[in-house]
Formats: sequence, structure tokens, C-alpha cells
Amino acid sequence: MRAAVCELTDDYLIGELRRRGYLAVERSAGRRLPGLTIWPGGRIVGWRGTEVYLTGREADVLAVLAARWPAPISGAALILAVWGDAHPNAASVYVRYLRRKLPGLIATLPDGHGYRLLLSGPAA
Repeated sequence: MRAAVCELTDDYLIGELRRRGYLAVERSAGRRLPGLTIWPGGRIVGWRGTEVYLTGREADVLAVLAARWPAPISGAALILAVWGDAHPNAASVYVRYLRRKLPGLIATLPDGHGYRLLLSGPAA
């Protein structure tokens, strides 16, 4: 029962934030990419045969990266998509958190100004 109440509360809050324009991220719920699965709700992902639990903000960052895959995204565009407005280091901080939980998944662009997912093959 508690899980259902929490899910309804999350859905209501996310809906309210989107309606008010505070949340610019559309989650890639249930999306399958080569080697990566993002389950509904976006906070649990499958990577290299393991379930990994993410915070809400980590899930938002991963959802933006997954939505853009295979194309890269600049740090500034990532900040705009997830936060709207935030400290310039916010993207690098959360990418670092994701790299700890999902090693080998995120690459930094050669010029150091963006990120992309390291997946091979067509999106499923």
C-alpha cells in the first residue's frame, strides 16, 4: 500500500512540476537501449546484468542522455534540460555520480564540453 501511495504522490508531484514549467525532462520510462534498460519510473536501471537504483536527479540526467542517444549533449544543454537553471558544475557532478553507479556508460566529449552514452547497436 505504501509503495502505491508513494507512486501516486510522485506522479502527482511530477505532473504539477511539469504543469508549472519547473520540470523539463520527459523520462525514458521503459526504454531499452543496447545493454541498458530504464524501467518505468526511471529510478531503477539495468546495466551489465545488474539492477541499479538512482536518485531522482540522477534518473533525470540519465533520461536526457538516453533520449539524445546516440547523439552527444553539451553540459549547458544538459543543465537546461534537467534543472532549467543551475550552477555550471551541476552536470559534471551528477555525471560523476552516475559514473560511480554505472561504470563505463557515459563518455565525456574529447573537448570536455559534453557527454554521451557509450552504447553500441540500434535503439530497441
